Amino acid sequence: MRIGVLSGAVKNAGDFLIEKRSLELIKYHYPSAEIRLFKRNIPLDCEIDRINQCDFIVMAGGPLLQPNLYPVAMPLVENLSLIKCPVYALGLGWKGKHIDELYTTYKFTDQMRALISKMSEHAPVSCRDWHTVRVLQQNGYDDCIMTGCPAWYCLEFLQYSDMGKQLTAGEETICISDPANEKNIDFVIPLVRAVRSIFPDSPIIYVVHRDKVNDVGLNAKYNKHLKTLTDALGKWGGGVEQVCIANGSKGFAIYDTCKFHIGFRVHAHIYNLSRGKQSILINEDARGRGVNDALGLENIEPETWIRIAGERTGRIQVALQARNPEIAFQNKIEHYLDMNVQTHGFIYKRAWNSIREYYNAMCEYIKSWER
Repeated sequence: MRIGVLSGAVKNAGDFLIEKRSLELIKYHYPSAEIRLFKRNIPLDCEIDRINQCDFIVMAGGPLLQPNLYPVAMPLVENLSLIKCPVYALGLGWKGKHIDELYTTYKFTDQMRALISKMSEHAPVSCRDWHTVRVLQQNGYDDCIMTGCPAWYCLEFLQYSDMGKQLTAGEETICISDPANEKNIDFVIPLVRAVRSIFPDSPIIYVVHRDKVNDVGLNAKYNKHLKTLTDALGKWGGGVEQVCIANGSKGFAIYDTCKFHIGFRVHAHIYNLSRGKQSILINEDARGRGVNDALGLENIEPETWIRIAGERTGRIQVALQARNPEIAFQNKIEHYLDMNVQTHGFIYKRAWNSIREYYNAMCEYIKSWER
């Protein structure tokens, strides 16, 4: 058997985690299969013969279900009818800023609708959260299934009856993941202050998942913003170690020995939860909201949503804009950190149990491909 896997991993560490976990799931269920890996960000017309030699193709996770992703950012092949083998989805997601979009303005182009129809010819479209299910349903695609994201599933830890018991005693380091949205960089220092306030003796590591200072392709304004933050963290009292894990999945190991994770990166959140770790996600868009809603965890948003609302009407801005948004954010984070301490982490048991149940649905879905 030959299985073609189309991955969206290019630079962001989270995308490489999706690729890695997708391949692990596929190999677990089809151990003797030959896996052919293709990248979704480049044209694949010249690979059509190798693609059609596969028994089926798998779209391996990520925010593929965007209004016009194909053929703009994901060219694939010019004519989808050239792909003769079945095409399956594996935990795909939408990419919205606000939940209300999925009921109103989130519509797919004709080309994207053709791709979604292609993926639903032989099996339901596998979705990473319930909001993605609703996006598809609102666009007329009822044949979809909630399986969760492939990155949710660490096969090593799913064998334990109590994932949370696998934490290593004596861990003290706290990892903070970086914002994906430039507008949220101003909230990093207040986040560090909040962590230091609740855990005054814990070492802190600031983990960069994608963009660091002087990376190729960064615009000058963003690069300057990153440099200001990097310098500020370097001068922080007690020291904040900075580590970049972009361009692969191996860097996620930085989280394996931390006390817990808090930060902005959805896949840092997912990675830690999948390994029985406690994690607090600060949602930058509806992707994080989708994970937390599915797993029964609370949602925390930075103050940027107030600014977005304020752009639409000055009246809302006056009603909601905090006078000192960074201070308000720091107070909010201190509350959630204190709540985690007081509850001894029992709020995560529901999340770990949910991961296990969704994993069962994912396994049944993957096994259905060969029927």
